[in-house]
Amino acid sequence: HYRLDGAWRPLQAQRVWLKVRFGPFVLPIPKMAYRAVQGPVIVNKSGAYAIRYAGADQLRMIEEYYRLTRARDFAEWQKALAIQG
Repeated sequence: HYRLDGAWRPLQAQRVWLKVRFGPFVLPIPKMAYRAVQGPVIVNKSGAYAIRYAGADQLRMIEEYYRLTRARDFAEWQKALAIQG
């Protein structure tokens, strides 16, 4: 459960099968995936953390990051920033 706007809500849980490669073999490993209203939840020994990213639906952002990482000089880098993704 998590608290949002003063109310406790249950986490959505779903079993997913991860394909894990062991040498030439690929084995399906079951894991639980959690989701809150804010987005996906990462669970570790310190607790559970919901991830919310306001730009998750901005496809131009992906192109901008791609071009930023591929820029070979300052002019290309500035051109990538001009996308304003």
